[in-house]
Amino acid sequence: DILPALVGELPVLRRPVGEAYPLLQGPVARRMADAVWPHRAAFITPMAAVAGAVAYEMLQAMFRGRTLDKAYVN
Repeated sequence: DILPALVGELPVLRRPVGEAYPLLQGPVARRMADAVWPHRAAFITPMAAVAGAVAYEMLQAMFRGRTLDKAYVN
């Protein structure tokens, strides 16, 4: 359900981050905004962090309920 949730928030995710923190609902979208927030003085959108935020979410899902010695997310 990651991609449908992000698609629903695309209009906000594609806007440059400004002085007000973007109002986002999903955890991946909020993680994206968190990642770019320190760089808001320059032109940046939360989309700059989409790959990392999605990979982090996938990694968390892989670890839920199990112990892994090694995991890769691409």
